[in-house]
Order: sequence, then C-alpha cells, then structure tokens
Amino acid sequence: MRKIALLFTRFVTVLIWLLPAAPAQAQLVQTFVSGLGSDGNPCTFAQPCQHFQAAVNATAAGGEVDALDPGDYGSFTISHAITIEGQGWSYAAPPASGPGNPTAIIINAGTGDTIKIRGVLLDGFDIPASIGIIFNSGGRLEITDSVVGNFNNNEIIVYATTAMSLLISNTIVRGPGVGISLNANASGATITGVFDKLTLDGAGVFAGAFYASLNLSITNSHVDNVDMTSVPVYLEGSSPNAISTVILKNVTLNQDIYGVLLLGNANVYLSRVTQTAPAGSTSTSGVQFLSPNNAAFSDGTNHFTGPIVGGTLSAWPSQ
Repeated sequence: MRKIALLFTRFVTVLIWLLPAAPAQAQLVQTFVSGLGSDGNPCTFAQPCQHFQAAVNATAAGGEVDALDPGDYGSFTISHAITIEGQGWSYAAPPASGPGNPTAIIINAGTGDTIKIRGVLLDGFDIPASIGIIFNSGGRLEITDSVVGNFNNNEIIVYATTAMSLLISNTIVRGPGVGISLNANASGATITGVFDKLTLDGAGVFAGAFYASLNLSITNSHVDNVDMTSVPVYLEGSSPNAISTVILKNVTLNQDIYGVLLLGNANVYLSRVTQTAPAGSTSTSGVQFLSPNNAAFSDGTNHFTGPIVGGTLSAWPSQ
C-alpha cells in the first residue's frame, strides 16, 4: 500500500507540474473610478478604483475608464490606446512637487495608439514648471469637452518623433502657461491637428516644424487676453522640409496686442479672422512676417486692428 500511495503522489506531482500555470488576472475592457473607491479594488463598476492610474493599469488596450462621480482622480501616465471618460466632473492635477515638470497626464503610447480624453478638468494650481498634458508618443490624441488650465509651464505640449495627429474640440485652455505647443522634432515626425470650438484664455498656440511638416486647422475658436509678451498664434518652420501650414477660419483674436506671427517656412490661410487690441492699447501687428519665406493668404473676410508688418497678404488660392 505504501508503494501504491507513493506512486500516486508522484503521479499527481508530475500532473500538476505539466498543467499550465494559472493565468494572471485579465485586464478589463471597461474600468471605473470613484471618490469612494479603493486602488486595491479590481476597478469594476461594483468595486471601483480611486485613482485614474490604477484604472488605466487595469484596462486593456483600446478600453475605457469611466468616472462614476465628482472627484480628484490624481495624475497618471498612459502607455497604450485608451479612452478616459471623465463625464465632465472628474478632476486631475499634477504632483505638488518632484523632479522635472510636475505633469497631470503623460502619454508614452505606441505609434498606432489612439488616446481619447473626454470631459476632464485639469488644474495646475500654477505649480512652478507644471504641465497639463505631455504627448510624447502615440498615434493620435483626442481631447474633447474638457478644461485645461492654470499650468505654469504649458497646458498641452506635443513632442512628435513620429507621425502624430491631434484633435481638440469644445475645450477651454487657460493660461498662465504658453497654451498649446506643437513641436515636430524629428525627420518624418509630422503633426496634423484639428482644433474646433476651442477657447484659449490667456494662452496661445505655438506650432513649430523643426524637422518635418506641421499642418493645423483652427476653426470656430477664440483666443482671448494673451499677455503682452506672448502671441495668440505663432507659426515656425525651420528648414525647406519643415513647414508649418495653418488654416484659421472663423477665429477671434480678442484683446490681443499681437495677432499671427510667422517665422521661417510658415504659411497661414486666413478666413473670417478678427483681431482686436485691448482697450487703450495699440496693437503691434495683426499679421507679422519675420522671414522672407513666410506666406499669408486671405480671402478678404478678415479684420485686423494691428497693421500687416514685414509682408503682404496674398489672395487665397482658388481650390
């Protein structure tokens, strides 16, 4: 009997060894956060997590994180395709201190990944060197129905090293930071952007093509109260292969000393653009050319309080 028992034990041991290991807990397609949740929870609807980072970590590529109630859900890093659905009541802020630039959302995703941020309030509390969103890598970033403001360094910044696209819609961006900064920083690192129903309050748009092309369309938008040292729309292209091309349609540059500044290989197309200076101030320029390679095209529907400096507006080419 002892031999039989020993053989049976060895058989069970070998069988267990041959069986596949138990799989790790699968990531979820949809996860949830709540102010009453816990990051020790599985991030389900019944047992939500407390912070976005825990939920992002538990969400499968292409999945969605939903905020169940108003709350501060913390700063976080995204490394795969995902949707953050804030419902208009979720809130995130950068760390109060730490090395580098305290940032609310850092995106280090794959080249084919799409990241969607909806209905999220990002507040930087004017923390020194703080940044709202850094888009370091990924295929596409969409920001809709959100508010990003009070970041000391920059509200939204894109560093493109591969081809990227960007959509910002129905969103408010507030200073004191630069605003939205787009940087095509490597050969082939093109940026294609569409901004619609965008309000920039005390912040502007910088579009810099340093090694590759940048194409941006801004429509039905307002840029208000940019301070005396900043520019509502600043376009820069630094080489023949690095060209910034921007279309402005139905855009108001309100209470701004400057309008549109062009540097290097930068082209702008203007339709129904209105620029006004602050009361009691004299506008320095409506459109200013800082390089002989600049080009600005108008369809004749624009109004600038400031003069056209350093160049002339050409007729919008026929399509």
